[in-house]
Amino acid sequence: LTFWLERTGHVEEAQQELAAQFLQRPLDVDLLQRLVDVSDRAGRLDDAIRFQRQLAILRPSPAAQERLARLYRQNGQTREAMEINKDLMAASSTPIVLAILAEGDSYGYAILKRVRELSGGRMEWTDGMLYPVLHRLERLGHIKARWEVAESGRRRKYYRITARGRTQLAEDRRQWQAVDAA
Repeated sequence: LTFWLERTGHVEEAQQELAAQFLQRPLDVDLLQRLVDVSDRAGRLDDAIRFQRQLAILRPSPAAQERLARLYRQNGQTREAMEINKDLMAASSTPIVLAILAEGDSYGYAILKRVRELSGGRMEWTDGMLYPVLHRLERLGHIKARWEVAESGRRRKYYRITARGRTQLAEDRRQWQAVDAA
């Protein structure tokens, strides 16, 4: 449907359809890339910037940063290098961990690496920050933990998101979108 809408010149309708799909699949980077392209073509630069910012976090690359800078310039804005405030990092820790676990089960070190990867190196979490979050999420029933022996013979504690955690993640995303739109 969205390809047909784009090809027949209904770019704004295509953008709306893709945005609705993105709410269901917020980690789908290919869908996110199409949203950037369609929003840009529709002249909806604020939307294109918002989606490109998310894309630059999910798939960090120099090309993603360059496109973001171009969109900002096109929209008459400048973008300064960003340091992420520690309060914002703390407030976003729950939805970030839940989103990572929604991709699949993981263990502490792998979660730390994924946070660094998703943020393009701007977020450097430590064990001392991550493990209290994991323990709190486990107490709340948002995640479950289990021990496994890795191929190296080392025991690792793996975490997986629960149904309650998925519900919390959906609510966190809804609230984040409201804040981001403000």
